[in-house]
Amino acid sequence: METVKFIMTDEETFRNIILEQRIRIFLQPIISIKEKRVIGFEALTRGIDPETGEIVPPIPLFQTARQMDRALEFDRLCRKTAVKDFLKAELNLAHMLFINFDPSILADVAIGNGWMRGVVEEEGLNPANVAIEIVESPQVSTKDLVHFVELYKRFGFLIVLDDFGARHSNLDRILSLKPDILKIDRELIDGVGRDYYKQSIVASISGLAGKIGTLVLAEGVEAVEDIIKCYELGVNLFQGYYFSRPAPPDRLLDHFCADSITHVSRGILHHLKDHITLEMETQEAYDTITRELCAELSRLLPDELNGFLKDALGRYDQIQCLYVLDPDGRQISHTHCKFTNFSKTGHPLFKPSAKGTDHSLKSYFYYLQILKLDTYFSDPYTSLATGCICRTMSAVYRGAEGAFRILCVDFNV
Repeated sequence: METVKFIMTDEETFRNIILEQRIRIFLQPIISIKEKRVIGFEALTRGIDPETGEIVPPIPLFQTARQMDRALEFDRLCRKTAVKDFLKAELNLAHMLFINFDPSILADVAIGNGWMRGVVEEEGLNPANVAIEIVESPQVSTKDLVHFVELYKRFGFLIVLDDFGARHSNLDRILSLKPDILKIDRELIDGVGRDYYKQSIVASISGLAGKIGTLVLAEGVEAVEDIIKCYELGVNLFQGYYFSRPAPPDRLLDHFCADSITHVSRGILHHLKDHITLEMETQEAYDTITRELCAELSRLLPDELNGFLKDALGRYDQIQCLYVLDPDGRQISHTHCKFTNFSKTGHPLFKPSAKGTDHSLKSYFYYLQILKLDTYFSDPYTSLATGCICRTMSAVYRGAEGAFRILCVDFNV
């Protein structure tokens, strides 16, 4: 596969490339690991130096085109060439063509003219096989952009919101554009396999997308551990050097990316197996601890609770906090906490709940009540007692005086 080496050149060369329309289209595959196949290709514009024939980078070309007041002309040239070269590659018609679109040109066109639709249909490509990638920009009129998106959706095109999670990304763009695909910026993807904060953001984006009928694409993937983590977090599609660098259309093969897809698929299966096993073992261990504590609590009277909880806290490294509720969700013990260097107590927002606090709206209480469960294990959340992430296991037991009680154990994450 060809490796593109960009050369830096002067502005006059950029101007000549634009005037002489010396551009070349490279295609980079977009992968569905779940389906183990290439689902499409993004068209990437490269310039050709008139004197040396070397590849030159795209960003200065577009910047120069704007300076020459030829942004619309150059953008259209790139899109039309992308369609032509994609068809020349004679790829399976099931593949999608992803085309970048500069929304800043909307100020210079009559949005309803359907120029892109005309080009696609004139070349014999179904609009349903084309995804228009829109880069977020604060300079673009939201009204014009919404008009453009709604028009091209009616024509049958898919809409991709590019570079989401970077620079000018706003959730209101999702509300107004209702994209078919959210493309997460590479800055969020790079190192996500080792970064809990990035993982949380990607998981949130994937969760939001799944609820509104939008797919998520991770771009710029280079490390297998990042791909595995993104897959685990709900990402649908992948693009990046791990699978392939951008290549000329005539270099694409039927078995394109097959080896890398197979390799990462095996890695995902191994990871998921290990992850599920660890989750089961962890929950089983926490369940055992909670049941042991409940067995001891069942022999105690209410005035013995606090002394027992204080002593029990020191037995287990995994526990952040211990406290007991009555059947109405009201706290009948103190909150006994094990503070660490990461605890945020001292700030007014974070402090252990006091005896008498109402926990009836906490998930670890109302799930027990509504579902008639004996135990419940919550999802991870930020504890208002310590400011650290925890998961709470709640369990029903009967005290020595015969009343039902609920032990709550906040475990470290």
